[in-house]
Amino acid sequence: MITSGYIYNGNVKSIDTITSLPFDSLTDIIWCFFEPDNTGELFSSNPEADDRYLSTLMEKSQQYGVRLIVGIGGANGTQHFSSIALSGVKSDVFITQCIDLVIKHQFDGVLIDWEFPGWNKGCAEVSTIEARAHAGLLKKLKLAMNDLNRELTLTTVVQSLPSNGTEYCYETLNNCCDFIQVMAYEYFSAYPSYWGTAAWHHSPLFDRGESFIQAASGLEKKKASMSTSVGFYLERGISAEKLVVGMPLYGRLLPDCTGIGQPYRQPRDEDVLEDWVYTYRELAQLKRDSAVRWYWDASAMAPYAKISNDLLIFNDERSFSYKAEYVKKAGLAGVSMWELTFDVDDFSVVRGFNLNLNGD
Repeated sequence: MITSGYIYNGNVKSIDTITSLPFDSLTDIIWCFFEPDNTGELFSSNPEADDRYLSTLMEKSQQYGVRLIVGIGGANGTQHFSSIALSGVKSDVFITQCIDLVIKHQFDGVLIDWEFPGWNKGCAEVSTIEARAHAGLLKKLKLAMNDLNRELTLTTVVQSLPSNGTEYCYETLNNCCDFIQVMAYEYFSAYPSYWGTAAWHHSPLFDRGESFIQAASGLEKKKASMSTSVGFYLERGISAEKLVVGMPLYGRLLPDCTGIGQPYRQPRDEDVLEDWVYTYRELAQLKRDSAVRWYWDASAMAPYAKISNDLLIFNDERSFSYKAEYVKKAGLAGVSMWELTFDVDDFSVVRGFNLNLNGD
């Protein structure tokens, strides 16, 4: 089964970051991101890191038989996808650029992370148009990749649960993509206008069937989970053997919150939201802090913690092991972790997933 992980080039500080990766526990590594501009041309989010480290990453990946995938787009590199996909000229440029990248760096595949077709456009017609354009772009890219006569994989990233106008053409995605990767996290974050005012888990395996009123839209929304997302895409025809489940190697802090289901303080202008993100490495360090209180939600199969007056929502090795068991029993393709440098020095999370999924 697939055990893949992202490496964000901006997080690579030395060659040791590359050489210390657990290649023996990974099937795929996603090097990211390259971002398209308004013409369809691609540029690296960190060209210096590409120049310094990408060749070593390729050599090590080939040595261990790990596929090296190029990630295109991302949360900060998505804004031009719509205009590219809706333009024959721009999409041709984009496809050519993707193929050139694959050839230049000997990538074994391409991952398209468009976040997200139709998102926040406020019009169902626009959402449908963008969904078709998204599917058409992927189909066109796959055909161009096939012309290289190499065993290249095409993956697309999809939202945990389509919302705020996001749409997909499920049948086309299932037919033209080798893998569909669902972002099974960010089910809750410190944005009350979107999520509501009662705290929920960041990435639980199960939900309780509860709902909340979304302040931004006034609509009733269901508190969701990884199993909700998996079921959603399987019901719409995505093949289980193509579905890769995203795993977050980080958690989020909710300030002034006493527990799951309780209110919390929304961000202020002076808040730095990055300070409210805890990597798995930082979470492991917190284990040594006797002032932190740790809890387990048996219904959600997810941990949480109290740090003074704040709530920390995250995953740990216990919750990850239950998720791996779920992925295996459901016959899914595997897992993909964001982001590998967030793991502890011995990569216990990555190795744990590989052990649980592949027995290695």
